[in-house]
Amino acid sequence: MVYLGSDVAGLWRSENEGATWQYLTSGWTPKDCQSLAFDPADADHLFIALSDGIYHSLDRGQSWGRLVVAAHPGGLAVARAGGHLVVYFGTGRSRENTGGDGLFYRHNHGGSGVLESFAYAVTTGALVSTLVNPVDADDLWISSGAGVFRSLDGGETWMAHNTGLPSATCGKLLADPSQFDRLLVAVRGLGGTTGGVAYKQAGTTTWTSLSGNLPVTNVDWTAVATDPAAFGQRVWAGSSQDASGGLFYTANGLDAVPTWTARQTVTEAGWATANPIRTNPHSLIRLADGSLWTGKNGNSTRAPMRG
Repeated sequence: MVYLGSDVAGLWRSENEGATWQYLTSGWTPKDCQSLAFDPADADHLFIALSDGIYHSLDRGQSWGRLVVAAHPGGLAVARAGGHLVVYFGTGRSRENTGGDGLFYRHNHGGSGVLESFAYAVTTGALVSTLVNPVDADDLWISSGAGVFRSLDGGETWMAHNTGLPSATCGKLLADPSQFDRLLVAVRGLGGTTGGVAYKQAGTTTWTSLSGNLPVTNVDWTAVATDPAAFGQRVWAGSSQDASGGLFYTANGLDAVPTWTARQTVTEAGWATANPIRTNPHSLIRLADGSLWTGKNGNSTRAPMRG
């Protein structure tokens, strides 16, 4: 089962690998899905971030209720702690990297019901990703327009981890499922800055560039995906720009100088559709079956996770 959120057309679900889609947010205003998360103990329980708050559904999106009122929430994550759900999020428009308030929000859904906020940075950039340690819901990583940060107390205090990043303006963040402080991040080269892909080895505090021969200057790298069995080695990177970015792949990401190959040819074998939406993907998601989904401007397509 695959869910697809759009910044203009709401939320969709496919139960047949994208052959057909069911619209889950008919009649909604607004329809800008910024982020989606799931109850780790109940796959039918969905959470979605829209421009006016956090909504949730107990029946796979058939009906919805607003959980939290918030302006432009994003970077949504859900965890189980102390027998109840905890909802984490930040603010900002991730595509434009604007509208953030430098605050991290925590809502104890099913517990105290209180919405708390804690400062992580002085920034107007968006909070893009929130990662929760699967064995410790207080251990968090976030990526944002101010860089990458870690909290060990459920978001109450934060420490910046930006040493070695070519820019503090970050996109998608990934953690190795087996080593939660082993990370990959997409770095957004905005306004003439240098972007690309960066890697942090477990137990270290410094990032290493994996950009190799990627076009990096003034290219908005927003998305990154990797094979969990070869974390950091087999990597896809996506930029939302057609001219100099696109979709790229490397099979030697951890080598001294990774070699990247463009993967956006319309006729390339393996893609589920011939629609060339992978030329500037806003998002990349690797599924457990080894396939890679790309999304752009309300469309999506799927291919095997391979070079």
